[in-house]
This record gives sequence, structure tokens and C-alpha cells, in this order.
Amino acid sequence: MFVHDRQTGTTERIDVSSGGVQADADYVTARINADGHLVCFVSSATNLVAGDTNARSDVFVRDRNLLTTTLISRTPGGAPGNGRTNVCAIAADSGHVAFNSNATDLVAGDSNGSDDIFVYDPSGPAEQPEFYLDSMYENVPKQHPGILGQTDNEGADVVKLAAGAALGLDIDYYMQVNLAGFRQIIDALGGITVNVNYRVPIGGDYGAGPGSNSEKKPSGYIEPGPEQKLDGYHALWFARGRYGLSDPSRQERQRCTIHALVSSANPQTLVTSYQQIAKAGKQLLRTDIPQDILAAFIQLALKVKNAKVTNIDLDKNKNFPTGKNPDYTAMQEIIQKAIAPKTNPVASTPSAKPTKKPTSSTTTKRPTTPPKPTATPGEAQNLNDACAYNPSQTGN
Repeated sequence: MFVHDRQTGTTERIDVSSGGVQADADYVTARINADGHLVCFVSSATNLVAGDTNARSDVFVRDRNLLTTTLISRTPGGAPGNGRTNVCAIAADSGHVAFNSNATDLVAGDSNGSDDIFVYDPSGPAEQPEFYLDSMYENVPKQHPGILGQTDNEGADVVKLAAGAALGLDIDYYMQVNLAGFRQIIDALGGITVNVNYRVPIGGDYGAGPGSNSEKKPSGYIEPGPEQKLDGYHALWFARGRYGLSDPSRQERQRCTIHALVSSANPQTLVTSYQQIAKAGKQLLRTDIPQDILAAFIQLALKVKNAKVTNIDLDKNKNFPTGKNPDYTAMQEIIQKAIAPKTNPVASTPSAKPTKKPTSSTTTKRPTTPPKPTATPGEAQNLNDACAYNPSQTGN
């Protein structure tokens, strides 16, 4: 399917993925909006978006300005609907899309067993996965090659610039970590010690959603317990396991994994395991840090190891509740508040109080384990607290 611009004399293919990959099946029907930059179309292709495994014709919208292709006939969770679509229509100026479908999972309570008409609202509460950092890493170099000028890792430099702009930070360098090498370097360090607050799945797939394959149960679990020593394989799944758990819990485990890795990298281990670490490091790391300042970064790493590492909560419910149109200014204010130098309060002289003697009825209470502090939205949280053992957590 193509669009021909009679003013410029150019012809553009429409049924392609956001990365420019041509559709692997025919389209059925298409409609274009008034200014020509949005095209809705129905296609049975499986490679236009990640995770399209429903074996049905779906509705897509191609944005000719942003060069993105978006699945429209999707469930509230973002997965392709469980039925087929035949036709679509797109509003002249608002981007709303009307389409038919016999899917039963596009909205709640659809149990009539018949074709229905649905309307997609582009300003609704759906997230925009094509603008996630991992998508930008892949899509920007494909769609705009050479946009950054000279670079040996365009995807990483795109992410560095995007993250810096979003967070209001000057990010000078990046370090890209390969997960296979990550597993090897943890083994070279002799493992890491973490607190496991709930069962963490090893593997597992829902069989729906972006990047998903066929449904599959986890092959095992990392069982709960304090101060568990994990090898590289289990440390990787501790950080990545997501089946049946929430994304925030997985993100917290990832921070705790890095925190444990920093804590375990003592000078003695680095010296005795140098060859193993160096071998793993070839697969683990890619960076643009100049070699002549690496010594300064080593000194910085030693300071970080002994420093209090904190996690900053950007207050999702307030600043990006749907994932669309984040309040970047508010998030940048949170970050600046967290990294601003702290001033020490002036010590005051406590007033003397008489010592109260215990009476015969006084009982000695056993010390109790303090509850794990919870993160306050918009506030920084000490990772020692965030990663403490708390078996009351569920991961949801």
C-alpha cells in the first residue's frame, strides 16, 4: 500500500513497521486523514508491531510525519485483540479511528458474540511504546541515520541525549551493559547477596503483549529469604523475572541487583578474579568514556561504593499517570531537589531531664524489626532501606 503526494511527486510505502520493515502479508483496506499525515489500514501482517501473534487481521495507523506504525485494535493491556477486523475509518483532523471487530477483549464486558464498532481515541490513556527509551535506541538510527553526526554507537547516544533532556541533566558518558556478560561478571565476583522478599519467577511468558511469544509457565522460582547468595544465572532472573509480578517490583529488584553488585566488588575480589572479570568485561561493557580519564572514574567508583545510594521516585500517579505527555518540568524539579547539596542543621544543646528510674512493674520489651520504609512519591529513598528484607511484600 502506498501514498502518492501529487504536490511533491513522491510515493511512500505505508504498510511498514516503525523500523521500516515491509509487511509480511497483504492489507485489506485503508483510509487517509485530511492533511494526509495519518493513514489507518487493516492488515494481517505479523511483523508491523512486536508481539502480533493473534493470527488475525488488525487495524494499524501509520504516522507519516513521525514514521511510526501503531496497533489500534488492541486490548487495554496493549495486546492484539482476539478477533479479526475488516474495515476502518479515520477522522479528518482529530486522529480518531473507527473500526469493526469480532474480538471480545477490546473492552470489558463484550459478550454479545457479534461484530461491534469501536472508536480509538489517540488522546486516551494508552501508553506510547514507540517512544520508550529502548524503542528510541532502535528506531531513531533506522529512521534518521546520521542525525547525530559522527558516532560509533548511535542508539546509545540517542538514549543518552533523550534521557538527559527528559531529566534535565547533562549526561556526558554512557555505559552499555550486555546481559550475558552481566551474568558472567557476577560469577567472576563470586556472586551477589540480596534479600528475596517474595517468589521470583525464572522464565515464563504470558503469550500476549509486545515482544511476547507463546504462553509458557516459569521453569522455576527463586524462593524468599534474607541475604541469599545468588550466582550469575539466578541474579539475572532476580533482576528480570516478571511473570505474575508488577513492573515496579521488577524495577526495584533491578536497582537492588546493581546495589548488591556495587557492594560485592571489593578490591580483594577484583585482584584475585581479575582475569575472569576482564574476560567477562569484553562482553559486558561498551562505553564512550575516554581512556585518559578512566583513573578518575575508578576513584569515583570507590566513593560510590561507600556512599549512600538512593532511588528517586518521579511520582508516576501525578507526573505521568498514563505514560503519555509526562510533566518533565515537575520531574526535573524532583531530581534537582534530590541531588542538591544538603546543609547540616545547627546542633542545639539539649535541656537536662531527670532520669526516670524503672519501677518494679516495668517490663523489658524485646526489640522489634522496624518496618521497611515505603517510598514517598517524589522523594528519594535509601537503597539500603528499599532492598532490606521484608517478607510482607508480594511483588504486586
